[in-house]
Amino acid sequence: MELKRFRNWIRPRLLKVKEEKMKQFQ
Repeated sequence: MELKRFRNWIRPRLLKVKEEKMKQFQ
């Protein structure tokens, strides 16, 4: 299954988006 690879690929992107949103709120 490619699920593990997919998770490893998408997790950094989600973290990046989360950081961007946090910056906007400040």
